[in-house]
Amino acid sequence: MVTIENKIKASLNSEQLEKYVQAVKTGLASRKVFSDYDLAFIVIDKDLDYYSSEHLETLGNRWALLDYNWLTASANRARFQLERGNTAAQLLATYCQSVTNWENSGSRKVSELSADLVLTHSRVIETMRDLNGKSLDRWVSSSLEGHSGELTLFLAQHRKVCERLLSIRGVASLVPRLLKASPILSQDFIEEGSYWIAAMPPAARDLMRDERWPIYIDMYRVTKASSASAPKFNVKLVWVIDPTACSEEKLRNFFDKHFSGLGKFVSSDTRRLLISEHVSPTEAIEVTAKLITTLESGIPECLSK
Repeated sequence: MVTIENKIKASLNSEQLEKYVQAVKTGLASRKVFSDYDLAFIVIDKDLDYYSSEHLETLGNRWALLDYNWLTASANRARFQLERGNTAAQLLATYCQSVTNWENSGSRKVSELSADLVLTHSRVIETMRDLNGKSLDRWVSSSLEGHSGELTLFLAQHRKVCERLLSIRGVASLVPRLLKASPILSQDFIEEGSYWIAAMPPAARDLMRDERWPIYIDMYRVTKASSASAPKFNVKLVWVIDPTACSEEKLRNFFDKHFSGLGKFVSSDTRRLLISEHVSPTEAIEVTAKLITTLESGIPECLSK
């Protein structure tokens, strides 16, 4: 008997999960017909990767934990079906894209171009935002005059394109600010998704194996704590050191004074340390830039010892 809890809006906590276990045991497993059944409990959370290791430890071993990354393979299969003309696969592709960071190549190019337009022509986009609320029945003669009039017509004629441009806020616009706050970074050391930015200190290149980032800062928008007018971000240090690249113990000991708790769970392949929680975009940028500087200065010094 398999019980699946799909977390969408609420956060994982041990008390709630234990209630579900007891409900299954008393409501179903206690019946004679199910007496010989084994019980399995699975919890799926889109944001599973962003819980701290300490928090996940509190959940115990009863529940198997999954995120939505396993849908990536399904999304790729759906993309191939779409390319072959099977429009029935559109529903699956759309769902996979809504719950993961997956985008097909065409959609990714559109996203990148849209972000470039928003950043390059910010004044135009802001003017479009002001005009966006004026419906056709509120137009007067002056509505179509000058540059504002041209934008008004453009908004009416290309509604889907404009909605996509106007939807780009927050994360897409933070990359230039991060590059300014941390001059040692370049676009080569930054990756971004629909709600997250990851930045790796350039010095960490010497620790890379198989193109996997060994140490980086993950800054991501916390949907459950954000509103349209007040986005909130968490900032985490992600540590995925290949033991063949260097002395991981030496690095851990060196950085533990800057990142308390890094020395714990040394047997874990991946460590995620929550540095700042539910902070504003500006604060998240400041924290990330400071962390990048700390890592950049410490990695060479540690490796030279």
